[in-house]
Amino acid sequence: MRSQRLLNLREGYKPLHVTFRFPINPNPASSRAMKFRWCRLFLLLTSLSFPCCVGTARAEDSFARPSLVVNWIDTPAFRFQTYSEVQLADSEPRFNRWIQAERFTFKPWTHIWLGANYTITEKLGINPATHAEFARDEHRLELEALPRLSLSDSVRLNGRIRVERRWKDNAPDDWRFRVRWEPAVDVHDCGPLRELFVQAEYLYDLSHNRSSEWRIVPAGTGWHLSEQLSLRVFYMWDTVRARPDWAVSHILYATWQWNFH
Repeated sequence: MRSQRLLNLREGYKPLHVTFRFPINPNPASSRAMKFRWCRLFLLLTSLSFPCCVGTARAEDSFARPSLVVNWIDTPAFRFQTYSEVQLADSEPRFNRWIQAERFTFKPWTHIWLGANYTITEKLGINPATHAEFARDEHRLELEALPRLSLSDSVRLNGRIRVERRWKDNAPDDWRFRVRWEPAVDVHDCGPLRELFVQAEYLYDLSHNRSSEWRIVPAGTGWHLSEQLSLRVFYMWDTVRARPDWAVSHILYATWQWNFH
């Protein structure tokens, strides 16, 4: 009798399937209006997120780093772009660092790009002894390999393996090795939101044979705003070797990318 009851339950059981779908509007005009509403909402949330980040990490440094990437040439086998970045600290009401880089990459193989960059950075600060402002320049020559792997139709693994030679004013040359991996997932039918990603990057000081920095991005988003303009917004937890211990920074990045062609 008990076996018969179990058999009846199994025959009458129907599995439950749950499917999540984003709403799709077939009207192009309504879709464009929805897209602009998504953009306005996203930019509003982005502008409010940095004060929230600063308020939750008062004991550590917090920064905002807006940046712009201009793709002058972007073909399936060759790219040339200019990268510009400034930094705003929560403790100073002004920009205290800027970066300018010229980047050249080409694609000799299907899943790997190779690149060479020249970067200039300038950091502004105040001497604690004299209370006078100073500017410290740094030049970098960067050679890198950029793996691009497709794990499935919507999942990608992006990498960056780079060797840098850094030289500063009145200081010996410095060599760095850094590796970054970025799993990314494509997003469909969600307005201008196109991707979600995380990052992990490790930097090693070759000149002093020691670890120098860890960068963790627990959450990042990519947005397609138009045919020529895209945006990436992400939060970074940056741990840098300092004296006498490690220094932790919370950084909000907003990287705009403009396709000039």
